[in-house]
Amino acid sequence: MIRTSLFVLVVLLSFCFAKQVHAQYHDFGTWTSIGLKQNLKGPFEIGLEPQWRTDQGATRTADVIFDLGGSWKAKKWLSFSSTYRFGWQYQLDGFAELRQRMAFDVKFDRDWRETKFDFRVRYQSGRVASTESFIDFRRAFRAKLGASRKVFKKTQASFACETFFAAGEGTNELTDTRFKFELERKIKKRRYVSVGYQFQNEWNTANPMFEHVLLLNFKMEFK
Repeated sequence: MIRTSLFVLVVLLSFCFAKQVHAQYHDFGTWTSIGLKQNLKGPFEIGLEPQWRTDQGATRTADVIFDLGGSWKAKKWLSFSSTYRFGWQYQLDGFAELRQRMAFDVKFDRDWRETKFDFRVRYQSGRVASTESFIDFRRAFRAKLGASRKVFKKTQASFACETFFAAGEGTNELTDTRFKFELERKIKKRRYVSVGYQFQNEWNTANPMFEHVLLLNFKMEFK
């Protein structure tokens, strides 16, 4: 119980820190997704995840995207994955711009007592629809540190913080930070639902965007 309380305390402190940051513009949106995963022979897995994103107080469709990828668990604590993203990003004038991206991940994870920690490094390269997007860049590096643990029967809590670095002109510049908290519940065998909150803010820009996102997800796994 004490370790669970400390985990929740870290999440709340991070949330408070994010809320205290002086913002020039705040926005609220939603990310709704469905994750489908298929386990292949051995340590291989493929997955498809369609996602619908809104912004401007969740009143406008911002993105409709599809992630198609695969992963390979090389060791118990080490895995590699790649993901191809395609879809549409909607501009303020209603015009839909095609977006594409490839991402390559290296992930390390370890269990300590009842908590699982993971660290992921990602390189991504893609086509950006407009400068309004602060999630994808033409070339970027991302570093993500996360922790998860079981808090109730069939319910798991997770927290993650992530930094974004845009790559170009021979320099790597910090562009965004992201904090995410989720609760995932197992509803049936290999079926899960989750709800979460995400805060993301821009750096190194005259008019930074501060976005609050409600996360909703359904996940199904196949053998």
